[in-house]
Amino acid sequence: MVIWCKNMLKKIFLFFALAILFPALCNAELNLKTGVDILGKLNFMREGSGISVNANTGFSFCGEYFIPVSQTMKIGAGTEYQLPRESSKMAQSIEVLGKIESYYEFNYMPVYFSAQINANKDYGLYFKGNLGYCILHDVADNININNNSSKNIFIRNASGGLYFAVGGGYEFDSGIIIDILYSYYSGSFDYGLEGYFTTKFESVYKKFGLNIGYKFKI
Repeated sequence: MVIWCKNMLKKIFLFFALAILFPALCNAELNLKTGVDILGKLNFMREGSGISVNANTGFSFCGEYFIPVSQTMKIGAGTEYQLPRESSKMAQSIEVLGKIESYYEFNYMPVYFSAQINANKDYGLYFKGNLGYCILHDVADNININNNSSKNIFIRNASGGLYFAVGGGYEFDSGIIIDILYSYYSGSFDYGLEGYFTTKFESVYKKFGLNIGYKFKI
């Protein structure tokens, strides 16, 4: 998986470099969008067990670079930045800590290839899919522990993983774009208590994004 992710990143950066150097040959388009992320779920897995909690509503910014390859299809690459958002509170019991209540603050940043297929050559309705690599950009544990040991809790070595999204939208003649996407983000991090334990957690974040933006001809 690590080798695959590195190769994917190299290909995405190469695509961006060629598209930026030769935009006139590509008849390129730049899409800039902002959106609201809803119905999010955050899953943590370790050693065969897992925890699933809701993720609060968040906001994202997205930039995509497309090259038309036919009258109804475009290919491109993009990236997204999520403003940090929080999970709902979790209550659990750990032997060396006692009863704890916590919530997580996190955000992912994917870099991806994208393909868009329009329903007809006059644009309008379209369907799209994204595939790439996402970075678990920041994760923080806000924790309340009954024996006041929170200063010894740590989250380290956050890393990313697979990202994909599918959905559709509509392009208006004015250049305005609206779409809705179902997105999947994965990553991992070390969680532990100084002097007691360290556990590797795998994380998965799933959400629906409602986006609006503008298409610029380059």
